Amino acid sequence: MNFEISLLPYVLEDSAIHAASDRCGKIKKYLAETKKNSQTNIRFWERPPWIPDSEKDDRMVKGCEFPRLSITNDCFLLADRVTDAVLCIYNAYGDERDQFPMVISVEPLRRNVLCKEKFPWRVVIQTDYPQLLQKWLVCKEAKDWFGVGIDIRFSGLLPFIKNFLSPK
Repeated sequence: MNFEISLLPYVLEDSAIHAASDRCGKIKKYLAETKKNSQTNIRFWERPPWIPDSEKDDRMVKGCEFPRLSITNDCFLLADRVTDAVLCIYNAYGDERDQFPMVISVEPLRRNVLCKEKFPWRVVIQTDYPQLLQKWLVCKEAKDWFGVGIDIRFSGLLPFIKNFLSPK
C-alpha cells in the first residue's frame, strides 16, 4: 500500500500555463543557440534559481535529451522542470544513492481536489526519503516556479531493494 503526502500544493491553471510558457521559452532559446553552434548532442537542463550551483554539476548527465518533445505539452514541460530540480538536488546534496527517487511521474489530480480552475495534473515523486526534497523544494518561490503540485509517494519498497541488492 502506498502512502502520499503533498510537497507543494496544487496550482491554478493560469500559474501552470505561465510556468510552462517560461520553460518553453527557455528551451526554444536553447535550441536556437545549439543550432547556431551546430551541436548534435542536445540536452536542456534548468536549475531552480534558489538552489546554489555545485562543483558536482559537471559530473551530472544533464537534462532532457528530447526538449523538442516536451514543449508540446504543459504537463511534460512542468514535470521535466521538477525532474531537473530533483537531479540537481540529489547530485549536489544526496549522500546515498538509495535515497534517490525511484519514479517521477505525471498523474491527473484526484477527483476530490479537481476543480475547473486548477491545473488538472500533478507530479508524483516516489521515494522513501523525502527529507532532502522537502528541504530544497518547499519554499515560497517553488510553487510559482514549478507551476504544478508535487506529491511524495512512499513506495515501501526500500527494504526489499536493499535486501535484493545486498551481496549474499
